[in-house]
Amino acid sequence: MGRSKDGGESKYVANKAHLLHLRLYVDSGDVGAQREIMNALKPHPGLECLEMEFNHDGGLSNWLLLLPLSSLHSLRVLTLTASRRYSRLEFLPPLGKLPFLESLDIKGFNRVEKVRVEFLGTKTMFVTASSSFPKLKQLTMSYMESWKEWGGVPEEVAENVTIMQCLSQLTIEGCQNLIVLPDFLWQTPLQNLKVKCSPFLEHLNANWQRFLKSKHS
Repeated sequence: MGRSKDGGESKYVANKAHLLHLRLYVDSGDVGAQREIMNALKPHPGLECLEMEFNHDGGLSNWLLLLPLSSLHSLRVLTLTASRRYSRLEFLPPLGKLPFLESLDIKGFNRVEKVRVEFLGTKTMFVTASSSFPKLKQLTMSYMESWKEWGGVPEEVAENVTIMQCLSQLTIEGCQNLIVLPDFLWQTPLQNLKVKCSPFLEHLNANWQRFLKSKHS
């Protein structure tokens, strides 16, 4: 089902304290067995890099939503790749809670139509954190073909939360239905914006450079 950097099976290595890099691959094999393994899998708090590729749901949806984000204190790189055909996840988990995440790559979650404010790891009625994605430098979101909306942050929340304060690079690719980016991105230190195969947003490539020039003039 899954392989780590040292080639062992995920169900045997996931809880080892020395494991820093874990790569999981789920194919279309025994779905029942895959779900059992996913439900039992608990990444070690010292894990620094987690790569997950799913060509079958295999319990992915439930596992991602139950991922113990508060315990992953060392995670710096997270890559989530899901088959556009099999992924059942309709919204993204609150990954903004990961305190030291520096690089996030999300690809192929084809049933996600809206990236909601919950993705940031904050609540809309009661603020539970002073920052969201506090260390994130690189964000890539690609081939989410049903993605139409990236929700912003309510004004009362934006006044109390710092969002993506270290973001320097954002890549949006193959998101053909995404129309607009959230306002909070204009408040980040973003330097490199790349938009590909996303027709409603490709004009931002040039506009962003003009914005940066005016910002520093």
